[in-house]
Amino acid sequence: MRNELCEVLNLITYDFKNEDPCKEVRGEKDPIRKFEIYKNSKSNFDCDCSRLADRIYELLWGWNYRNKFSIPDNLKGKLEATKWDRLGCDTMNSFLTTYNHARKIYTQDHDNVRANDYLKKFASLTHSIGNFTLVPFKLDFRQDVKSFNQNRGWHGGKYFVYDYFDLSLKLIKEHVNALGFKAYIDTFYLNDYVDHNYDIIPLFGGHVELLKEDKLLLDNPNRFLPKNEAELIEYLRNVLEKIESRGLRIVKELTNRKL
Repeated sequence: MRNELCEVLNLITYDFKNEDPCKEVRGEKDPIRKFEIYKNSKSNFDCDCSRLADRIYELLWGWNYRNKFSIPDNLKGKLEATKWDRLGCDTMNSFLTTYNHARKIYTQDHDNVRANDYLKKFASLTHSIGNFTLVPFKLDFRQDVKSFNQNRGWHGGKYFVYDYFDLSLKLIKEHVNALGFKAYIDTFYLNDYVDHNYDIIPLFGGHVELLKEDKLLLDNPNRFLPKNEAELIEYLRNVLEKIESRGLRIVKELTNRKL
């Protein structure tokens, strides 16, 4: 398994869309076009819930999708301070959000979108292991109707933040104590998203003031988006760096274990 995951697949940059049963998705080489075909495919394949992803979750955390309604004891011990009773798999940072917004920023020239090297790389790495994690199924298990995964990415959801993971972490932090937040960061190799004090690092300048709010205001989600090309590029550079860095952390952990 170690060789399969870390050597054969070059897991840090491996695109899990290559696990899609749709031949057209697997065969497409252009990363943006590959993403578009994947999104429009009728195979209902979900990269972050694939067999390969599920096997990695099990190796790292003892969690698997088949037993998603409970948290395994070893993981429950690590996350004891959070008091969560269930987790779900999730893609941390959404390419679709960024792609759609880039098309608005480059409204006069959509060719700039498809030619943007950062966007092309993000299209590939959005479904890589460094951008997959487990999130609490519900932040408020008494009142939340939809899962946190749904709420943070669905327009109109209770915690809608366009799937930006720095803002998602802020929402998580608001619902747990300092010990619980630290445990979540450390357990899921999310250290690239925080500084040494476990303060969340903004993904681009437009999020600096948002992360300083005592409680993130969710009434105007459009303020979460990059305002211009400069902020878009800043976000892309930062998110790509974090995805690759976290992917390296995960691969090192898999490699070092006696699997």
